[in-house]
Amino acid sequence: MTRTVALVLLATGLAAPGCSRAYFRLSQPPMVSFSQFRQVEVQPLGMEGEWTSNEKLRAAGGEASVSIPQRAVAYLQNYGRFASAGGAPGEAANRPGVLVVTGSIYEFNPGSRAARWLAGGYGAGYGRLTARIQLLDGGSGQVVAGGDAFGDVSGGWGGGSFGQAYEETARGIAQLVMYCQQVSP
Repeated sequence: MTRTVALVLLATGLAAPGCSRAYFRLSQPPMVSFSQFRQVEVQPLGMEGEWTSNEKLRAAGGEASVSIPQRAVAYLQNYGRFASAGGAPGEAANRPGVLVVTGSIYEFNPGSRAARWLAGGYGAGYGRLTARIQLLDGGSGQVVAGGDAFGDVSGGWGGGSFGQAYEETARGIAQLVMYCQQVSP
């Protein structure tokens, strides 16, 4: 499955320039044809999991829950899919022709900035942000596909930042949407 995902990403130009990395894992393959969707709406992400009990992480997660969907919209527009951000989480029904992207951040592991700085990008202290994504039919509100989008924090002169993880997660959301469009029945 991973090889297939990488080949589709390369063939469709969804991978980052010079890179074939997929920033998503498909957990529920598309159940309907995505040709019926004329618009993609990316909603703000919710937050769940034990990491939300940490006040500092919860504040960063709040920023991520808005920033990631906005960045995903930009990727979808660059890939040639009309997309818009907005809508309240959970509002998905009675909008035929709209693919609603919703989900929540369930892993927000900052790792160790000091270890990343000392190791200089050799994998020590890396952090990860993971969002569980559901793709909903805007007409019925039914889940039509799903997966996880993720981004890592590693290396960097200052030990890296979660801006990198936000960007990779946003790219993962866009890759998930485009992959489902490519392989839908």
